[in-house]
Amino acid sequence: MSVSHDKQNISRLRGFPRASGYCSVLLTIVCWLGSSVAHAQSPLPLQHAWELSPNFGDVWAMTKPARSYFINVGNLESTDIEQRLITAQLVCLNHDKDGFKDGDRALELLMSRLKSDKEPLLVRRVMVSAACLLDDGTHAATLWGIGREDADMRVTVERALAKWKNSSAIEEWRDRVRSPSANAIALASALEGLAFAGSEEDRQSLVLCMRSNTVSESNRVLASLALGATNTSGLNVLSEEILASDLANRDTLVANMLRNHSDDESLETLLGILGSGPNTARRIAAEGITAHFPQKAIELAPSWTTDSDNNLRRLSLPVLKGVVSPESVRLQATMLGDTNVEVRNLAREQLLELAQGYMRPVVDECVTEQLGGGNWRGIEQSVILGTQLKDKARCDAFVKLLDHPQPEVYMHASWGLMELADESAILEQIHRYCEPITDQFEQGAAVGGKAETIRLSFLLETLGKNRISAAVPMLKRYIPKQDFRMGNLSRASAIWALGQIEKDKDDPQLRAQLRERIQDLASMTPENYLVGYACTLALGEFGYKDCKETLKKTGALPPNPLGYAVEWAIEKIDRAGK
Repeated sequence: MSVSHDKQNISRLRGFPRASGYCSVLLTIVCWLGSSVAHAQSPLPLQHAWELSPNFGDVWAMTKPARSYFINVGNLESTDIEQRLITAQLVCLNHDKDGFKDGDRALELLMSRLKSDKEPLLVRRVMVSAACLLDDGTHAATLWGIGREDADMRVTVERALAKWKNSSAIEEWRDRVRSPSANAIALASALEGLAFAGSEEDRQSLVLCMRSNTVSESNRVLASLALGATNTSGLNVLSEEILASDLANRDTLVANMLRNHSDDESLETLLGILGSGPNTARRIAAEGITAHFPQKAIELAPSWTTDSDNNLRRLSLPVLKGVVSPESVRLQATMLGDTNVEVRNLAREQLLELAQGYMRPVVDECVTEQLGGGNWRGIEQSVILGTQLKDKARCDAFVKLLDHPQPEVYMHASWGLMELADESAILEQIHRYCEPITDQFEQGAAVGGKAETIRLSFLLETLGKNRISAAVPMLKRYIPKQDFRMGNLSRASAIWALGQIEKDKDDPQLRAQLRERIQDLASMTPENYLVGYACTLALGEFGYKDCKETLKKTGALPPNPLGYAVEWAIEKIDRAGK
């Protein structure tokens, strides 16, 4: 998009009538992260066909949520002190992990032991920590009564009270703030607590705390946060005084204080901070303006899209999303090429949702413009977006991107073709593209690196999905190990493709080759795991009993991916009975 075009769009956006954005933008900003979007079932970028067909669930996830150890929570009432201590520690370590059980029972036992007042101090501290992690605030008053007797327990409980927005400790918090010379850590806990549980009646003591010469800069910032959280007006004079001072964090202090104000004077102050303050203060000011002056946020959002601070660029997106118009869509599309990955991903997600309605033609125009542009990030995101929109008309453009110099572009282009391509002309081009690469592999030439292999793999899978028989001779060249020169990922994809193309044919020689690859998984120089997995799937597709014994001998069992594949293949063979 040209600079002049950008300026025209910004000018149009600023001229929106109030009704077009004001009513919707608040709801959009509050709900955009949790909105129910139409692309929930969109294909995941760079997910291989053999990960989805057959679908064994998320067996290929590189990282899985940590699971809880088995914990016998009944040991919390053991007669052995060490056993109670260890169990409470295990609860602390595992309470938020998958598989943690009996949390309610554990909390009940913990509270029973703590009320008895017979536990050694160390055990008591750990039990208080565990109870605070398990509770939702129901036992807040009891835990505060127990925890306030010990400095370590008190800090733990106070943090929990703030999280629960509970006022059980509010009088003690207020006492500390009135005497800010108290321990800095204790004062910080009090300020954090008042930010959640305080009220306007705490204004004077918080102001005095901010003015105190004995308060650290970090606690001064916490005091400003508490003031801003508990006051929606009445801090303008103090804000002027702070801005006129030489305090190091004056812009941040004022932004925190005024972030919940909705009067014109506060708006002017926030705009001043937004224009010349440090990035932290500018972000807070922008958030306050967005929340309480939505029409002003709509006016400012176009300038935020090009701000040097990625937080403001990200904030501009939900504001723009609240104004559904061609100009707003185009502005969001310019952020597909943003240097910050979170910003460009969010831009794509919003455009994907907008494309489900009457803005689809505008989104399509933006995708076309980005695909033809020079920003590789914008091209990458547009390939993903076009694929998620299932726009098969993009395949010709994707083919042209296969030789783009940026790996992210050509990998996603090949993935997009795997997802969408089904026209014979496009498939012929893909076949022709793969043939010389296959020749080079066989000749032992080094053909690029990992990104190039990923590109080739998706293209081979494209041929398999579309059952292109003409590609079979080429695909069979990937079966032999040949010192792994053919690339293991590309070999796996080629073998998976053979399973799709040849599943209705009787080819004993092909089955023998695949069985040999599976048997080689246990050799001194073992076959690649993914290749064995793909061979297993292919034999399952063929459905011949002469392969069943080989599959059983692997000994692979779920939750190992190969184990799932073996179970599935044997079931397919039994049903086919060939």
